[in-house]
Amino acid sequence: MKKLVHIAFIFSSLLLNGQENIQDSSLNSKANLAFHFQNANFVKDNEYFNDVVEGYTLIGLWATPTISYNITDKATIEGGLHALKYSGQDNFNKILPVYRIDYRITPTLCFTLGTLHFNDNHLQPAPMLDPERFYLGQADNGVQFMLNKQNLKGDLWLSWDKFTWYGDSVQEKLTSGLALNFNIPVAETFSVKIPANLIATHLGGQINRPKKPIETLINFSSGLFASFKIDLGIFKDLQIGSRAFLYNKNTQVETRPFKSGYALLPEISVNSGLLDASFSYWYSHKFIGPRGEAMYQCISTQPERKDTLYNTRKIGIIKVNYTKEIVNALSFKCGFEGYQILDQKLFDYNFSLSFICQIDKILPRPKASK
Repeated sequence: MKKLVHIAFIFSSLLLNGQENIQDSSLNSKANLAFHFQNANFVKDNEYFNDVVEGYTLIGLWATPTISYNITDKATIEGGLHALKYSGQDNFNKILPVYRIDYRITPTLCFTLGTLHFNDNHLQPAPMLDPERFYLGQADNGVQFMLNKQNLKGDLWLSWDKFTWYGDSVQEKLTSGLALNFNIPVAETFSVKIPANLIATHLGGQINRPKKPIETLINFSSGLFASFKIDLGIFKDLQIGSRAFLYNKNTQVETRPFKSGYALLPEISVNSGLLDASFSYWYSHKFIGPRGEAMYQCISTQPERKDTLYNTRKIGIIKVNYTKEIVNALSFKCGFEGYQILDQKLFDYNFSLSFICQIDKILPRPKASK
């Protein structure tokens, strides 16, 4: 696992040149002091009745107020808190500190220590990193490199999920991820997109007692997509392509039912700016994504069905999302996802509603006393 992380970090250092800036509110502010407020009020209802994942509803809100200070034109410190509360409970479910230092190595590459930026689900596909983390909390801490060039986006991160110290009986837990999205313009209305993704989870530690077996699980994905500018009613963009996924485990004991697996996800999608829709087909063979969305797994996430396994899963998927900016700092989103589970002859679905608020306010400098 450590070698894997070192290789990923070294690879990121090869991507330092470029001209475009990182697009993040705390990084682009020219003011010395600024206030940032991110908030989502949400409802997500999972109407699931299959053997892999059981239905449930998430309804509540989260808020992340922070204050940032630009020490120099390259370095920014930012601190605040992240609070999560589900409706129907008296107390907050999470109140976590947020603190990070961002250093812009180049205009296109930013290095972060502390609370990670969680833009676009770290650019990871749902089978490898669950998009539902948007509702469950996003105050992960660790190390991150973010790259933003015109035709290349990247996110390399290491999250320290569980800290251990001498005398602890639990093991340390780490998650690392790498995402690279290449865009190759071919013509004015046509481009080729190549995503490459890696997620690795590690369970280990040298100082815990008693000693426990070390486990590392790895997901890798890549694909090829053709993207077209079109004039089809309200839709202006069309994308056709496919991803391939791999799963592999390295462990000292047989703690997982499958040692390796794979999956395929061909997809066609259209986008209008306000509305986007996609149609895809999921075929998997002994695939496990330890941080991925449960619907895509070949093992059950239900405690009473922990021995339920599927060598193969076949699912037809439709996703529709609508996003509307109401005012400058407030947008409304709603979505529907349908899963035709061919193995069990079931149609499961979910729908979601949310208001998302993003406020970035430059704070006035205090006036000098006379």
